[in-house]
Amino acid sequence: MSLASHLSPLAEAAPDAFLGAIEASIGRPDTPVLHLFGESVSADGPLGGGAWYYADLLWALELLAWSPRWMPRVASLLARMSHVQLPDNWRNRPLHSLLGIFRSWMPQTAATLDQRIAALDKLIVAQPDVAFQLLDGLLHRGSDVASPAKKPNWRDDDAGTAERPSGTEIHSMLVAAADRMIGMATGSAHRIVRLLDKLTLLDAARADQVMDMVAAFTGRDAGDLDRELISRRQPGTLDNGDIDSDACVRFVDEALALCRESDRSIMGEQTLGQILAHAPTGEDDIWPGPPARDILDRPELNEMRSGFETGTFNKRGVTTRSMDEGGQQERDLADKFRRYANSLAATHPYLAESLQRMARRYELDAKREDEEAALNRERY
Repeated sequence: MSLASHLSPLAEAAPDAFLGAIEASIGRPDTPVLHLFGESVSADGPLGGGAWYYADLLWALELLAWSPRWMPRVASLLARMSHVQLPDNWRNRPLHSLLGIFRSWMPQTAATLDQRIAALDKLIVAQPDVAFQLLDGLLHRGSDVASPAKKPNWRDDDAGTAERPSGTEIHSMLVAAADRMIGMATGSAHRIVRLLDKLTLLDAARADQVMDMVAAFTGRDAGDLDRELISRRQPGTLDNGDIDSDACVRFVDEALALCRESDRSIMGEQTLGQILAHAPTGEDDIWPGPPARDILDRPELNEMRSGFETGTFNKRGVTTRSMDEGGQQERDLADKFRRYANSLAATHPYLAESLQRMARRYELDAKREDEEAALNRERY
């Protein structure tokens, strides 16, 4: 640990040897270099006088990342270090340093756009989970805040980086990140959930791809767990689980506009409806709660209500019952949906009619189950 404060000068003096030593250390079964993370301590918080040995290592790697020659190796090391679990209040993290290298509007490297994308592709192959987190960070929503990485004292590896990238270069990096994030999310419900948050950042063609992926996981043939995972991520969901109503409405409006632009309005409405079928109950004990109920009541969104009904039936999943039980389960559901419909009839008439249709369908299902139970009693 006594050398921790000297890591940056050592790295700058002999980059190849320094990186080779770190690579050898992290490749050993006991990974000695990662002891820097374990030995770092915090005295009640980041400003409480703790020892931050691992931060010296990150700063040394950031310093070397300015050089296009060393950047790919630094990125690989940071990705491997990103698996280390750190306390939530520790700001300096390998993933943050990694994001700084690839950030579209302020990359902390002199590597060209093509070189950064090539390094990103290598990470996707070697460290896919970390690479996906990196892509998630690159394709950010809202404002972004960045801190300058450590720069070399003697070398000129950061020469020419004072100016910000052009708008074209920034856009190209974001497009590259979006394409790779979409590619990595294919077939993975967990990753598609993250993409849903980015939907309105995408152009119509890419948004269309994401909606197709979502549709594949919200249909009847999808696994119950995957369907729940996709659909419970309601538009506008905050980190604490609450729903930002304005953000939800904005998301739906922008998603519908993208679908119209790509001539996929019906598919888009139905898919969004299936997602809204997993909206939470309102504080008034009426389902669905706002803002889903307000969106679903728009007169023109018939296809969304159709998707909402489909999603509601699908989320019930497989049911079990005794041979002579009959349709009591379905009658209970019909009563519940009719109660919701009657409560919303005056304020949300279009949604109320959709709920009434579901109640009528469950009544028919109950009658069919009653008939099946009667036949079973006659047989046995």
